[in-house]
Amino acid sequence: MESTSDPSVFEERPLYKLGIISHDYAKTVLTLGLTLCLLLGSLGIILTPDWAESFGEGDLESTEAFRIMGDSFGDLDAENTETFFLLVNSNLNYDDLSIRSAIESTLAPLANDPTISVTYPWTVDAANLSYYVSEDGRWSRTLVQITQPRSEAKAILIEHWKVMAEIASSSEGEFDIWITGNLAVDSTFDLRLKDDLIRSELGAAPLVGIVLLIVFSSLIASALPMAVGFLTVLSALGITVWLSTLEGVSVNNFASNIITLLGLGVSIDYSLFILYRYREELAAGHDTRTAIAISTATAGRAVFFSGLTVATGLLGLLFFKNTQTPSMGIGGTLAVSMAMLTSVVILPALLALIGPRINSLRIPFGMKDTVSEDGFWSWIATQVMNRPLVILVPILFLLVGVGAPFLQAEYGVTSIRSLPPDD
Repeated sequence: MESTSDPSVFEERPLYKLGIISHDYAKTVLTLGLTLCLLLGSLGIILTPDWAESFGEGDLESTEAFRIMGDSFGDLDAENTETFFLLVNSNLNYDDLSIRSAIESTLAPLANDPTISVTYPWTVDAANLSYYVSEDGRWSRTLVQITQPRSEAKAILIEHWKVMAEIASSSEGEFDIWITGNLAVDSTFDLRLKDDLIRSELGAAPLVGIVLLIVFSSLIASALPMAVGFLTVLSALGITVWLSTLEGVSVNNFASNIITLLGLGVSIDYSLFILYRYREELAAGHDTRTAIAISTATAGRAVFFSGLTVATGLLGLLFFKNTQTPSMGIGGTLAVSMAMLTSVVILPALLALIGPRINSLRIPFGMKDTVSEDGFWSWIATQVMNRPLVILVPILFLLVGVGAPFLQAEYGVTSIRSLPPDD
C-alpha cells in the first residue's frame, strides 16, 4: 500500500474519484446504500427460503437412485413422501396405555396437518407387526409419513421439533422415546447448525468489539466496522434467500452459515484498512475530503482487488456437484462481494458525515493511532529485513511441521455420529 500522502499522485484513479463523490454527496450515497441493503435484507423476511438438500439433486446417478428408492418404498400416488419414526424402548408391552399416551402426546403438534399420516404399532395387523415391533417386544416404532416434498416436510418437522422433543423427553414411565429416521436426523443437523451459529456469533461479537476498541481507542471508530459487517450480512442473506426461491438454482442453508461467519469477519477486516488509512491522513494534516479520497484510492484499492480475488476463487466451489460445497461458494462469494461494496462505498460516506469526530469518545487503554519508527511492528519489520534467512528458515520448518498432519487426513461423510450425544 502506498505510503505517500500527496493527493496529486492519486487524482486520476477511479477510486479516488469515488471517494470524492462519497464525500460531496455523502447523504445521498449513504441513503441509497442503506436503502439498498435494507431492501435486500428484507427479502430474507418477506420470502420463505426454499433450501435445497446437499445431496440427491442434479443430473447424477445418485439422484436417479434416490428417485427409484422413493418410487419403490414410498407412496406411489403422492408427489413425494417423507418419513420419520418414534422409536420406543421399554420392558412394557408396546401397546401399554402409558406408551400410547406418550406417543400420541408427542405427535399432538402435527395432528391437524392433513398431509401427515401416522401408523401406530398397536393398529397394524399381525402380518405387518414385525415391521413395527421387535421379536423380543422391547423395541417398537411409530411411522409418521408427510406427503410433501422433502424441503417442505423438513420445514414442518423443524417447526415443531423442540416442542415434540420436549414432550418426548419429559414423558413419565418405564420407557424411552426417540424421534429418529433420515428426516429427523437432517432436521436435527439444521437446528444444531442454526443454534451453534447464533451461539458463536453472540460469543464472538463482544470479543470483536473489545479488540476494535483496543485497536482504535475510540468508541466511534470501533463501531463503524461492526455496522458495516451488519449491513454486509443482512444484504447477503437476503440475496441468498431470494436465490433459493429461483427455479433451477440449488442453494442450501450452508450458504447462510458461511455468510454470517465470513461476512462479518471480512467486513471488519476491510473496514480496518480504510479506517486506519483515513485516520493516518487526518493526522498528516489533510482535510476530511482529501483524507477520504486518498483512503479510498489506496486502502480501498487493496480492498477492491482483494475482494475481487477472493470472490472469484470462491466461485470455483460451484463446480462441486451434489454436495454442500456450491452453496458455500454462493454464500462466500456474496459475503465477500457485499463486504467489498459496503466498505468502499458506504463506509466513506459515513466517514464524510462523521469527519474528524472519528476519534471522539476515546478510551484510555487503546493503541496509539500514530505511526512510530520505534514501535513494536516497526521493530519486527526491521529485524526481518536485517536477518531474512535466519527468520525465514525456522518459520518454514514450523509451517511444514504444523501442516504435515494434513497428509494423513482421512475424509468421510457427515453422519449421525457428527451430532452431540444428547441429540
